[in-house]
Amino acid sequence: LKRLRGITSDVLVIAEPGAGKTFLLSELARKRRALFLADSTPEALADAIRSQQPAAIILDDAHIRPETLTKLRHLRKEVGAKFHIIAVGWPG
Repeated sequence: LKRLRGITSDVLVIAEPGAGKTFLLSELARKRRALFLADSTPEALADAIRSQQPAAIILDDAHIRPETLTKLRHLRKEVGAKFHIIAVGWPG
């Protein structure tokens, strides 16, 4: 958790299922204005980014939603936001 708090760029978190990734990132979200991505429609994402101004957006299971990573990167540039992307996946 300490290591994740200090990250200032996009990051990929990889570990086996059940290793505690979601628990760790939930703690980070509570303490650092990070949000778990729940809705990936561009309009909903843009509205949430503008209104909540998160320090980071966490995309759980990013390995099965690579197109959502592309949307996030595009929206960050389009909206002029400064959030980091934390992509979570499994090995392989």
